[in-house]
Amino acid sequence: MRYHPDKYPDTDLGHSRFLLIQEAYNILGNEYTRRNYDRECRLLGLHQQASTQYNAPALISELKELKRQLAQLNPSHIDRGLLYQILLHHFTQDKINSLLLHADAEELNQIVQLCLPSITLLPLAQQLELVNHLSILVQEIPEAATEITREQSRLKKKIFWRKTMPWIWFLLTLGLCLIMYWHGQLSTSFK
Repeated sequence: MRYHPDKYPDTDLGHSRFLLIQEAYNILGNEYTRRNYDRECRLLGLHQQASTQYNAPALISELKELKRQLAQLNPSHIDRGLLYQILLHHFTQDKINSLLLHADAEELNQIVQLCLPSITLLPLAQQLELVNHLSILVQEIPEAATEITREQSRLKKKIFWRKTMPWIWFLLTLGLCLIMYWHGQLSTSFK
């Protein structure tokens, strides 16, 4: 009752604190929302930790932890926006350059192998963007470069067909309507 709005009727401070406490109670009071909140906080914690240390072994460790946490989650409960931000944060141009200078081929290949399963949880355009970032890392590693090139090609085809299919269906439907119209016109002209 300390922050109840009736205790501070002239200020917004009591009201805003009361709303924050009420929101916390709603989240923590429900087992399901509390579990999701804890998982999101852990993922966010990984995201915040990432800025303090940046080298290949630390990144590999963080990606393994991310993979472990994602494996525990139901795919429909994953915050894809947060996952995208975490992965994008790891693969800025500066960090890619740092990895290229200081990491060996085995570490770079391991980074790519750890990232690919996580990337597949994202929408196609975000997948392609992150795979393009990874392609810079593996230019000097033939096997990994081939795999990344194959993945880029697969994603580009999927994006193309997702954009094109509605138009194909539209044109097919329009063509069928025109055929039915002309057929109707022809059948009425012969009577």
